[in-house]
This record gives sequence, C-alpha cells and structure tokens, in this order.
Amino acid sequence: MKIKFLAMTLLCITFAFFGCSENQTVQSSMSEITYLYFQGYNNSDKVGSISVGEREEPYRIDGVHNKTVEFSLIDIEFDEDGEEILANVTINNQESNLQMYFNPLTNSYMADLGYCLQEDDKIEVAFENTVVVFENIGSSFSVNYQTALEIGQTALKDEIESMTDGKNFKGEVYLKILKNDFSNFEKLFWAFTIVGQDGNSYNVVIDVNNKDNILKK
Repeated sequence: MKIKFLAMTLLCITFAFFGCSENQTVQSSMSEITYLYFQGYNNSDKVGSISVGEREEPYRIDGVHNKTVEFSLIDIEFDEDGEEILANVTINNQESNLQMYFNPLTNSYMADLGYCLQEDDKIEVAFENTVVVFENIGSSFSVNYQTALEIGQTALKDEIESMTDGKNFKGEVYLKILKNDFSNFEKLFWAFTIVGQDGNSYNVVIDVNNKDNILKK
C-alpha cells in the first residue's frame, strides 16, 4: 500500500535526522500522524475535509503511547439539525452507506472509515440534495508531513531530550492538520505536538506552504 510505503519513508528520514537510538523512541511514540488531506467541495464552496493517517486506540492524550489503527476521518458541514445522518459515500465508483454523527465543537458531521484512503482515490459523499466531491490537496503542500516532522523535532529538540531517559522517551507525539478559517480567512497548518507523562505539552505550528512560517508554544 502507498500509505505503508510513506510510513517506511518517514521512518528512514527520522533515522537519518536523529540517529538510530533516539529516533526509535520518538518514532515509536507517534500516537497520531496525518499522511493525506482531502478538501471537500459542494460546487465551489469548501464544506468538508478528510484527514488520513494512523492514531492510537484507545485515543487518550495522556503522554502514554498505545497501539495505532488506520483512520480516514470525514468532516462535512451539512445543513442539518439531527444528531446523526445516513449519507452515501462513493469511493472509486463503489457506493455504500455512511453513518455520520454531529460534532457540536466543529458544527459538522463526522465519520471514520476505519482504514487509510489512498492519494489517488476518487471520493464523493452525498446527503439529500448535497453532493461533496473531495480533492487531495495535501499532494500540493510545499511542506509535506515528513518535512513537518523534521521541523517540529528540530524546534522541540531540547524538550524531546529532556523527556528522554536513556532509550526511553517518556511521552507521545502528534502530527495533525489544523484549520484556521476565522473571518473568512482560511489557512492550513501542521500542528506538531509532544505530550509528556508529566502532563507538560509543547507545540509547533507550521504553515503547510511556508516552512519558515512557524510558531512554537
């Protein structure tokens, strides 16, 4: 699978960047990582997204890494009032039903396919008279996920070292897509986060199209 190839590429890059000993501890503590990002359009309006990658199960941000599972998280702003809807999803001309649940935090409906979509998949989600067509815009990012990991790890090198005891990294790592769409201003960022078992967390936010536009907090 292409996703697995990308994961192996990431592993090799991380080894080259940190060296085998520290690399393995940080790499093995990835509790969430996004590989692909699709934008959803209804006509010309941006109304949805799909993040594709792997995350821990059960999902707990507590500084402790667990085994990971694949995900493709669909998020769509349907104009509905119910807590859940039954939509239709078509992937490469294969149609099936999709149960979606309302998330009040994002004011959108969400569903996880439970596996990784591929970068060239053709995806549509339809509900009543609304059809959302998805496009893989992550392939056009100037800063891909491998580069975002390198930038994040460089920016938090001291914090990572302080959380490493010998070969034991006492924390977990996240790399997600962050969307800022306030006041009609929409921009996408990589959010690189490490969470320690001591409760401390550190973040680096990176513009997906400008590696020099970063914020550490």
